[in-house]
Amino acid sequence: MATLDSIVHDGDLKRIVLIDFDWADADLMPELLRHPGLSVRLVAGASADDAGVRVAELCGVPRTLELADLTRETFDLALVGDASPRRAHVLGLVHAFGTPVLSPHTFLGGLRGFERRRRVPMSAGARALGALTGDDVAALVEHAIPDLAETEPAAKPPAARWSDESQPMPLPGDRLGLERLIAQLADRTGAFASALMVQRGETFSFPATNGADDPLLRSLGELALRLDAPQVVCRMNGTEPGRVWGAWPFRTREHRAVLLAAGLAPDGGAEAWERASFELRYTWERAGADVTGSPEERFRNRWLTPAEFRSRLRLAIERHQRDDRRCAIHRLHLDGAPGMLEVLCQRVPEVLRATDCLCHPAPGIVLLLVSGTVPEYARVRARIDALWSQCWRESGRDAPPIGDERIELLSSADAEVFMTAASGWLLAR
Repeated sequence: MATLDSIVHDGDLKRIVLIDFDWADADLMPELLRHPGLSVRLVAGASADDAGVRVAELCGVPRTLELADLTRETFDLALVGDASPRRAHVLGLVHAFGTPVLSPHTFLGGLRGFERRRRVPMSAGARALGALTGDDVAALVEHAIPDLAETEPAAKPPAARWSDESQPMPLPGDRLGLERLIAQLADRTGAFASALMVQRGETFSFPATNGADDPLLRSLGELALRLDAPQVVCRMNGTEPGRVWGAWPFRTREHRAVLLAAGLAPDGGAEAWERASFELRYTWERAGADVTGSPEERFRNRWLTPAEFRSRLRLAIERHQRDDRRCAIHRLHLDGAPGMLEVLCQRVPEVLRATDCLCHPAPGIVLLLVSGTVPEYARVRARIDALWSQCWRESGRDAPPIGDERIELLSSADAEVFMTAASGWLLAR
C-alpha cells in the first residue's frame, strides 16, 4: 500500500517539481537535491529573481517561469511554497494534473521522521552538489543569497505521523479502516471531533466520523472543497477558546474528499492531518492507477460527449469566477480525405495538456476547451499542427490548413454569452 514513506522508497527515483520557493524554502533545496530517493526535475517561479529559481540556476536544475511547462512531464509530487502569492491558482492547476501537493517543510519533516534509507542512483543535481567542496558551496550560497541573515532559523521539528509506519492507509471502500484512521489521528492530536467527508456532485457524505457532530467543521469542509485549499481557523471565544478547527481537502481522478478535525491544540497537530490527507490521496490514486492510467481511459477523458463537454464548460466558468483563470473554446475545421480526422483523433490526446478536453460534434469539426492565455494556447496549437501534418505525410500527401475559430471568456459578466455561443457550436451540424 502506498504511503508517504513509499513515495521515496518503493523503487525508482521519484520525480518532484518545486514551485514558488522563497528564501526559507530555498534553504531546503540542497537536502532535496541530495536525497537518494528524489529527482528534482523542475523548479518553477514567478520571476527570475525568485529564490528557488536562483538556487536552481546555480545547481544546474531545470527551471521555468511558465506554469504551462508543468504539463511537459508527469511528476510524482509537487512541493509548493507556503508563501506563494499565487498559491490557490497553483494548487488548482497542479491538482488538475493529478499530482499530489505538499509544503516543503511538511514533506521534509515527515521524511526525517520515518524514512527508511535505501541506496538508489543520485539525481544530476545531487551529483553536482556532491562534487563541490565546502568552500565552493559557501561561495555559491554567498552569491545566491547575499542578504540572508547570518543566524540560521531553528529547525522545524518533524510532525507526528498519523499511525505506526507499518500500518497501510485505508482504501475508499474500507469504512472500518477509515474510522480507525480518523480515531487514531484524533487521539494523537487531541481533536474532540473528526470526520472524512466525500463530495459526489452537489451532495456530501461521511464514510467515517468520530466524536460529536460539529456545524463549524462541516462548513469548513464545504469551503475547503469549493476553494480546493486547506482551511484552518482558531476559535477565539465559546467553550474552546484558542483551539484549532481545520479541513484538509484532496482529490483523485475518482474522488473529492476532505479530512476534518475540531479542537486541535494550537501548538501542533495540524501537520499530521495535512500529511494524512496527502497520504490518503496518494494511496487512493495509486489504487486506481491500473484503470485510470490506461491509454483507453486517457482517451475517454479527453473526447467527451456534447453533454459532458457542456458540463466541463460550466466548471470552467465556475473556476474563472473563483480565480479569474481565463479559458476559451476553439472550433477547429479539419477538412480532408475520409478517415484522416479519425487518425488525428486517436493521437491528439497525447499532445494536449491534462486540463484540455475535446468534443467531435459534427463531421470535420473538433471543439477544444483550453485554459490559460493566448501564448499558452499557441504552444498547444503548434503541437496539433505538427501532428496533423505528420498524419498526412504518412499518407503521402500535404496537409490542408486547419481552420480555427475562438470564443474566449474574459470576464464573469460574459459567462452567459460564452455559454450560449458554445452551445450553438455543439448543436451545429
